[in-house]
Amino acid sequence: MQYRSRTSYTDKQKSEMWDRRQRGSNENINRLLRQYFPKGTDISGFSQAKLSAVARQLNERPRKTLQYQIAAEKFEACVAATV
Repeated sequence: MQYRSRTSYTDKQKSEMWDRRQRGSNENINRLLRQYFPKGTDISGFSQAKLSAVARQLNERPRKTLQYQIAAEKFEACVAATV
């Protein structure tokens, strides 16, 4: 008789949620968002324009992992190098 693993995709996804390698990135994003929206703030009261402005500001932050370049600049440099 063969036994199949009872681990489903949702079990795997649930276990990855607590993975220490992913936790730091999630906590960093939460910390950055708290600068704009305090904990417990209902974001449904904000306009899409305000939410988009916050997203743009976060995406245009220089990143240490990219030698303090903005992600879009690094992407453009990589694309230009391949052309």
